[in-house]
Amino acid sequence: MASGLAWLDFSERDQRRARELIQLFLQPESRDELGIGTVRDALSDLLFPGISVIQTRARYFLFVPWLFKEGARRGRRGRELLNWVDKWQRIHVETLRQSNAVDGLIGRVAGARVKILPSTIYWNALLRFGILRLDGSQEIIAAIDPQRRMPEEALREVTGLNESVWQRNLPDAPQGFPDVRELTFDLTPDEADWLSERIQDTTDGTPLAWLASLNQAPTGEFPWGEPLFSGAPAAMKSLLLHAELFSLAMHGAALLYNLLLARRSGELGDERAEALVTDYEQAIEGWAEGVSLRQKALVGWDRLSMWRLATGQNPGIKPQTRSFIEAWCGSGVLSDPLMALKDPGLGQLVAMREREQKRGQARLKNDRLMKQWGGASGSGRVIYRWDRVKTILGDIARGKVDALA
Repeated sequence: MASGLAWLDFSERDQRRARELIQLFLQPESRDELGIGTVRDALSDLLFPGISVIQTRARYFLFVPWLFKEGARRGRRGRELLNWVDKWQRIHVETLRQSNAVDGLIGRVAGARVKILPSTIYWNALLRFGILRLDGSQEIIAAIDPQRRMPEEALREVTGLNESVWQRNLPDAPQGFPDVRELTFDLTPDEADWLSERIQDTTDGTPLAWLASLNQAPTGEFPWGEPLFSGAPAAMKSLLLHAELFSLAMHGAALLYNLLLARRSGELGDERAEALVTDYEQAIEGWAEGVSLRQKALVGWDRLSMWRLATGQNPGIKPQTRSFIEAWCGSGVLSDPLMALKDPGLGQLVAMREREQKRGQARLKNDRLMKQWGGASGSGRVIYRWDRVKTILGDIARGKVDALA
């Protein structure tokens, strides 16, 4: 019994992760051309655990458990319940559209034919925030009756719990749910308070929990420039500083990589190349100005402390990744950032890293792939899922404001 459940869990989890990775690849911040994503993600998880770049709106954290609980209440189990939840998620795409709730709507373009549903996108976060109390696949959850206590021994074997699979104090769904004429992403005051408490209770001590404890929506362009962190503890500000300096430092490597691609595209006769080369040279000059403004912080940056944090979160960060990042940061480019335009050794370092990562798929050595280049590959600055954080916490803050009004 236990081994069968483990197999189901592994299979479903692998499939879910594969679908998430496909969607992640489509997100600009997630393009990891130089293989620094493990460090970026480790810092992201320290800053904003449970938040993903493919999440869109806060109320999906409620829509998904509401559907599972309601379907189970109606007597559906196993595959029948999963199909029922799938059906209603697709129906709700159209319901939300008709309510003009299209900002952040999963399926906004594809409609009911959307391939990746909210239950897949939000599943890991539901577990992280303690909304889902069992670390299991949707198949396992669908097989459990949340309305009736199983025999103690059987329940412990399946779930490790003696209580409900879902948080017992989950706010009630709207009257008539899921068959409702109007559905929006607006959180009620009770829903906003509850979700805020879930985040605070399960991510205590993180910047995410700090922001969730406030009644304001974050508005800063970057997390390290967010005014709401002005009163945060010193350790939290230190983490934000590491995140800022890593983002700033490695943005230069990303821009240089794209400059190398632009130059190579010109060698292959791409008519856009001259303009692209100019654009990336100017972008590096702009980056150099930003580095100069943060020169003192970069010179005093305790990278050993950053590595302790990152590897503590993800011990699987490869030595080659650390070596590349240290080679870039230790090259002198953070003291003289215009070296990125003048020192061929830095270009060789970046090109070597691409070959190490992609081997035969490295664009700088593969003319076929180079000719398919769209003009930008991971050229944006790392912001650690900040746009999603602002949206989700903004939803919560607006719900709280309604409660205070």
